[in-house]
Amino acid sequence: MDTISWRNDLWHDRETLRELIEVMDLITPEHDRKLQRLRHEILDKLESPINSENKKVLLFSAFADTAHYLYRQLAPALKEAAGVDLGLVTGKSRPNSSPRRSSPQNRCQDHRVRLPLISRRRSAGCLGCAPPRV
Repeated sequence: MDTISWRNDLWHDRETLRELIEVMDLITPEHDRKLQRLRHEILDKLESPINSENKKVLLFSAFADTAHYLYRQLAPALKEAAGVDLGLVTGKSRPNSSPRRSSPQNRCQDHRVRLPLISRRRSAGCLGCAPPRV
């Protein structure tokens, strides 16, 4: 076994990983173009709905981590900008919008939440729910 080449390759791999981590640290929510575009699209929909009674948005994600990230980043901004509450339902978390309620149907019908974020594992529980009234 050529341990000298192996050690040299490992050192280069470590340096490559360090560089990747440094670049990843530069990506913050303020520089996340997809997040900023989503925020802009949601605010536009709330300000100019297709019909005046429809100010609801559903966001689905296959990944709970993505749903949590979007919730952390969008909830305060949307509350401040438009006065709307954002809900989060994932397969591992309890709904944060209404802790007293337990069924997925009740989570969907929480009238305070206009923007529920739903990850894939729980999304089936909201099928057939009546949309929340605004």
